[in-house]
Amino acid sequence: MVDKLLPGQPIQPVSPAQTRTDTARTDVTQPDVDFRQLLDETLRTAGGVKFSAHAVRRLESRGIQLSTTDVAALEAAVDRAAAKGGRDSLMLASNYAMVVNIPSRTVVTAFDQEQLQESVVTNIDSAVFVNELG
Repeated sequence: MVDKLLPGQPIQPVSPAQTRTDTARTDVTQPDVDFRQLLDETLRTAGGVKFSAHAVRRLESRGIQLSTTDVAALEAAVDRAAAKGGRDSLMLASNYAMVVNIPSRTVVTAFDQEQLQESVVTNIDSAVFVNELG
């Protein structure tokens, strides 16, 4: 329970927390890893593309299936858009298009060819052609 502190009331000292002494498990070893090195490695390996819940629903409802090759090509296109300073990009492939938020690497929505021909895409600052890998 937390007591309210009212003006004029003295602040009660808090007893120091008990410290753990020799209770650490000796069978577990912690490698000596520099924080900066760990952060850099995490950022390098976390280069994948995420899909928002809305984008997943659009992919399913529009019958768009992405292979690992398609995802790799999309990731490469996102990298190219990021290098040019894109923020919200329309990614155009041969059989689909997606709007991707580049800083978060998140697919926001997806279109099949029919939807793309009938739609106007707004709130984008760039368009990138997704090169087929293979």
